[in-house]
Amino acid sequence: MSEAQIHSLPARLLAWCGIGNGLRRASGHCGPPAPPATLGRASLAPLKGWREIARGLEGPVVPPAAFRRISGLLRVLRPDAVERGRLALLLDLVGAGRPLEQLADMLPEIAEWRLLLARNLNEAEDLGLVMVASSRVRLSRAGRERLAALEAEGFSREAWLFIERCLRERPEAICSSCAAPNRIHWYWDEFDCRRCGRRNATATGSVVAPPRHRPEPHAG
Repeated sequence: MSEAQIHSLPARLLAWCGIGNGLRRASGHCGPPAPPATLGRASLAPLKGWREIARGLEGPVVPPAAFRRISGLLRVLRPDAVERGRLALLLDLVGAGRPLEQLADMLPEIAEWRLLLARNLNEAEDLGLVMVASSRVRLSRAGRERLAALEAEGFSREAWLFIERCLRERPEAICSSCAAPNRIHWYWDEFDCRRCGRRNATATGSVVAPPRHRPEPHAG
């Protein structure tokens, strides 16, 4: 999210989400970059297989087949699907209604959560999916229907928090030539070694180890 887009958000939403002028000036983006776009509709249906993919990332070393599965999942989620998933997460967290202050503090593991919250609240309010009054937000009938449709498509809070974690994680890939560790993204097809410059295929010749400390999905 650009600085201009942040400044365009209503001041009341920024204030309610605890975002001050200093943070607005310092923040030039909102969320990690989405994987490269692939052809197809912006569907959340691929999320339905997320649990099996997550199990493949549990060991200290990720097998090539498991890497290909998580990379494929992230790449098939087009940028507009990522936006739909983040909107669905907001609607799910709002549920029967919450104070905005509580919403703003719900996902501390997502560093830019308050900016995402302010932006998605603004969009959801414009679409008539939520109603914000007296620092409290609740779903409209249209919002409940939209959330139900997104859940039928494949969204769940647990699944989407897994996606958000994977978009932020920087696993380590070992160069097949000099054995140097390299920080990569799960959705990369290849990388150039930072030490020797050799180009490596992430899912075939390299060993990829996930971060050792994986934050658990928020249970609230």
